[in-house]
Amino acid sequence: MDPWGSAGNEPTVVESRFEDNFVPSVRDTLPDSDQYLATLEKRLRDIKNDPDFLKQLRAKREACLQNLLNGETQFERDDDLDAPVNNSP
Repeated sequence: MDPWGSAGNEPTVVESRFEDNFVPSVRDTLPDSDQYLATLEKRLRDIKNDPDFLKQLRAKREACLQNLLNGETQFERDDDLDAPVNNSP
C-alpha cells in the first residue's frame, strides 16, 4: 500500500480510530470500589455528626484568618532584592 496513492490513480481512504473512546466502562472500576466509597461516606457522616470536630475546625479557621488579617504570618525569603546585581562581561 502506497501512502501517497501514486501506484494507482484511485484515492486511498484511511480510516483512523482511537483504541479508547474515552467513555468509562464497567470494567474500569475496581472490585472493591463500592466498599471503599461506603467507607468514605461513613467517615464523612461521622465527621459531620461530631460536634467537637466541627468546633475544632471552626477554631482553626478563625485562627488562620486572624493571623492573615493581623499580619502575623512570617514569610521566609532566601533572596535579597536590594542586593546589587553583578554583570558579567
